[in-house]
Amino acid sequence: DGTFKCAISFDNKLVQEAEKFGLTLIGPGRNANYRLYSFDECGHERELYTSAVRKNSFICDTCEEVSRDLPSNIYLAQIKVGCSKWIKVGYAKNPEDRIKRYGLPSRAIFLGMLVIPEKTGREAEKFERGLHRRLRAKRFSPERMKRYHRLSGFDECYPIKMLDSLLAELETRARLTSVPIENYSTDKLPTLLTLT
Repeated sequence: DGTFKCAISFDNKLVQEAEKFGLTLIGPGRNANYRLYSFDECGHERELYTSAVRKNSFICDTCEEVSRDLPSNIYLAQIKVGCSKWIKVGYAKNPEDRIKRYGLPSRAIFLGMLVIPEKTGREAEKFERGLHRRLRAKRFSPERMKRYHRLSGFDECYPIKMLDSLLAELETRARLTSVPIENYSTDKLPTLLTLT
């Protein structure tokens, strides 16, 4: 299209974007869309897509792997916005914080939530992925759920009619791992999960 970028200006922009999100730009990557970065906090290096840095949408794979060795949780949340109701199943070390990052509308109401503690994030992720793989055809489409989950969490949402099946899956998991299910009362949820 005849447009040219000044290489120095573009590199300066990439350096500033990296610094803004706790990274140091080290050098070129596998192609023009990637660069090698160092994480300021931990010192690990990783090749990242430059637009991922611009959007602050990246993690340190080395540290993330360590965090997956720590305890985590599988959770099921019943959510309502207006006349629409659905079930969200996911895993997180802190389900309340994870739900806050969905970008749900401020009028979202939580009808209930169950949490199953897991020994590690890896075990929680493995169960969650297997569940979603088996029930893929019954999930709502991500496109549909992006109306409500504006930032994340739109991939693993199910119709309310799936509640009994999903509860049975989680109860079976709890029995297999010999852990009690934490049942958050519905009157406690709106204050527990204050949306900002």
